[in-house]
Amino acid sequence: MDAVPEPRRMTGGGALPLLRLVQDHPGQDRSTVKPVPPSSLPETPDRGGDHPRLTDDQLIRLERAGTRLAVSRGDILYRPGDPGYDFHVVLSGAVAVFGQLAAGYRPIIRVHEGRRFLGELDLFSVQPVSRTAQVIRDGEVLRLTLEQLQGVFGQDQAFREEVLRAFLVRRAMRLESTADLRILGRVGSPDLPRLLAYARARRLTTDVVELGADDDGHRLLADLGATESDLPVVVSRTGRVLYNPDDAELDRELPQRSDPPT
Repeated sequence: MDAVPEPRRMTGGGALPLLRLVQDHPGQDRSTVKPVPPSSLPETPDRGGDHPRLTDDQLIRLERAGTRLAVSRGDILYRPGDPGYDFHVVLSGAVAVFGQLAAGYRPIIRVHEGRRFLGELDLFSVQPVSRTAQVIRDGEVLRLTLEQLQGVFGQDQAFREEVLRAFLVRRAMRLESTADLRILGRVGSPDLPRLLAYARARRLTTDVVELGADDDGHRLLADLGATESDLPVVVSRTGRVLYNPDDAELDRELPQRSDPPT
């Protein structure tokens, strides 16, 4: 097994559903205050395909590309302020993900056990990390760089679609959306208003992630293994990934609601 990097430990205590910072004094440097989520936290159930469990074949392919690491309670996989983070799969043990510091608390977002992968669309962004992923029960994780992940995407189209679908569902849930259509597309694309008009006519809710024409937008598209001709990418409520679908394809895929307003 590969050597494990020196863990970045956290000390302190916590309680659900919010993790309270300890020794929170006026003027204290909060960067030195490191809470540890309780080890007894149960795994958060999957909600609509946001955190699918990977198959044996998928894990074998990922392990060939990445690095298997032993981790201990308190180890940090990524945290706010990091310039970016790698793709992580929990093999055993458990990892908690919690949000940014607010009023002395860090809200616990999710807890993950075996065969789940971490992250969201910001995995492909150059923006600083906004969440913390911390090991709460000893185990193992599989780590892939973006380049290694992209290599796996090139070998397995179905896996690429599964990751993209999960990331879009997570984004929608992060925005507290229960959208019928989750859309990833270019700013200014004529297909975006077409899809939105389709949704309005059928009383379907939407969640849109717009890619700009800047380097970040190009990088996200490339890292997802997609091309301009794939856009817009649509994820339906059933979890199906559609690439620049026309109305007929959407009609076949989506459950129809009541008659549209006149």
